[in-house]
Amino acid sequence: MYSYISFGSRCNSAIILRNLLKLQIESLPFDWVQMNINSMEDIMKLYNETDKIEAFYSYYFTNSFNKTEKKYINDGSWFPHDDFNNINDVIQKYTRRTYRLFNIIKNNNKKIFLNLQQYINSSILEKIINILDNLNIDYLLIIINAYDYDEINKKYINFHVPFKIEIGNDSDYDNWNLKIIDKLKTLKYFI
Repeated sequence: MYSYISFGSRCNSAIILRNLLKLQIESLPFDWVQMNINSMEDIMKLYNETDKIEAFYSYYFTNSFNKTEKKYINDGSWFPHDDFNNINDVIQKYTRRTYRLFNIIKNNNKKIFLNLQQYINSSILEKIINILDNLNIDYLLIIINAYDYDEINKKYINFHVPFKIEIGNDSDYDNWNLKIIDKLKTLKYFI
């Protein structure tokens, strides 16, 4: 049995796993955001320090955060679907989502992490693998990238699914999501 986890860096990973394939039931901290790898790394470091999760988000969303643009200034992580008029609600929401993620990671199922990147370079890939390796769990990382090549490795599968972002053209995203699903269905984990 598998646990499917949307693992950034765009909303599409959650759309695919939750809305289209029905493999993820609840939202996790990297869903519905455009998350920079540095912020992802900081959040995942809390895995063994869950008592610090709420304090982390309280600091994150009140310091170096532009509420008008919904962006974390330090690395450009973007939260387009959140309402920052009540910051405490946002802090509580991401605290819950992070606890939920960590509870999924602790279950006995093999974890399949889905990560979508416009472009994946070796330093981002290395950071993602280090994050997951530090959890000491059995996992498979599936990366979908728009501008690179296919690569299959013992720890990850890197699929190239061509895509060009055109701002405001949601049908392009819909078509890309369908192409990704076709690619995923070639794997035994998604049949």
